[in-house]
Amino acid sequence: MGKKVNNHYVSQTYLKRWTSDGAGAGSLCCFDKQKNSWGPKKPEKCAYERRFNLVSEDSGLEATYFEDSFAELESHFDEFLNNLLGDMRNQDYINIFLVFPSLYMCRNPKVRDFLISELGRDADDKDMQIADDHLLAWLTYWELKKRKWEIVDLSAEGEVYTCDKPVLLYQVNDSEKGYSIYTWDERFELSAYDILFPLTPSHALYSKAEPSEIGPGLSLEKINSMITENASRQYYKKPQERSSFEQRPRGPAK
Repeated sequence: MGKKVNNHYVSQTYLKRWTSDGAGAGSLCCFDKQKNSWGPKKPEKCAYERRFNLVSEDSGLEATYFEDSFAELESHFDEFLNNLLGDMRNQDYINIFLVFPSLYMCRNPKVRDFLISELGRDADDKDMQIADDHLLAWLTYWELKKRKWEIVDLSAEGEVYTCDKPVLLYQVNDSEKGYSIYTWDERFELSAYDILFPLTPSHALYSKAEPSEIGPGLSLEKINSMITENASRQYYKKPQERSSFEQRPRGPAK
């Protein structure tokens, strides 16, 4: 069997919730920042890089060791998400599910660049970079488990977007935008940020830095604005009609 050379850093299983049929057979509506345009795109064509998780023979591991371990974990995504949405107050379900935002937060080209700089890694040592991704994801998971989480239903306001960097770390403030996003260009202080992870076009997993306050403190319009800003290259929404592919992006909500 050939190597899986197109390695997704955001899984197709996650993105399929934003496809036209909600099951992955259809396309999602994708805005490409580099092309500055909307268009239909299949989940398998989103959020991947060639050989992103493949290690070298010198590592002593199978080339697909990490990619296969991620695939095994992500094969349980639907089961864990369905359990979570079926019982939104079940803390055990939340704790189990937190492995996915931990993974998507850390297994990302932008974060890999940050770790090379922050940890002084050799930019050419890809095996170490992949191992760092994996280690940071598990360390992040144990940090996320310490926080208080809730499932937010945003369907009354409209549709939640997602993107190729779907875990938002942000602070609500009195700036013109109303928020500031952590951009992986400074020291990582997880506890200082609210965290929001879109689960479906209707729901998001949310944790506040100050657990005494409840709710994301921002409108859906501003949440979607943050998602579009946080995206590295692409952000996604569920297509409603053909004309939705032809819309121009809106700037950050005021």
